[in-house]
Amino acid sequence: MCGSARQQRAACLLLFPIRARVQRFHWCVALMTAFDKLKGFLRQDVSTLARPSRLRASLPGSPEEAQIRLWEAVEARDVAGTRKALRDGAHPCQCSAQGVSALHVVARSGNVSLMSALLSSPLAQGESLDERSAQGFSALSDAAAAGSAGCVALLLDAGADPSFKGPRGVSVLHRAAAQDNAEVLRLRFKAGADWNGQDVDGVSPLDVLAQHRPGAVNAWRRLVQQNR
Repeated sequence: MCGSARQQRAACLLLFPIRARVQRFHWCVALMTAFDKLKGFLRQDVSTLARPSRLRASLPGSPEEAQIRLWEAVEARDVAGTRKALRDGAHPCQCSAQGVSALHVVARSGNVSLMSALLSSPLAQGESLDERSAQGFSALSDAAAAGSAGCVALLLDAGADPSFKGPRGVSVLHRAAAQDNAEVLRLRFKAGADWNGQDVDGVSPLDVLAQHRPGAVNAWRRLVQQNR
């Protein structure tokens, strides 16, 4: 019995370091799990702070809350909701964290009713109409690229700059010519388009038109010559 007891004690002594290591392992796992949870919480908190508009959305009646409602209304193509958000202080030309404004989004979609609603805001005037997106283009340029004659007409009437140039000197007319939309081209021509204006690569809107609609180039050249 004594020998058996000594053997058991010896076995316990041998197992103790193993148990201690296993216990330490479990502690380490628990600590790492807790650390991962803490990192996730901090990451979530930082992402929330990076989107202050969402954080402030709990403040009814604030401009930030109105801005969020404007985005939601534009996404839903809700004209009445858009006008309500604008009356509550939302800015149609204010760019989001993604570098795009409600005006850009609507210009790209070609929704004339929404564009009319956005331009009814007193904030949609002057230089704000030519706010650059993250891609470097104005709402007018985006509307021309989308081939939306209705949005182009509304933006021009509101005072958007027809001579605006984006990255690499690409003008509104360059983008309109690339879409081969005759009505947009006419509107731009009436607004004083420079058909011979070149981008940094030496390409004019007529060169772009020649690539997309070769048969129309001569007719447009004659029209340009007659109206000089």
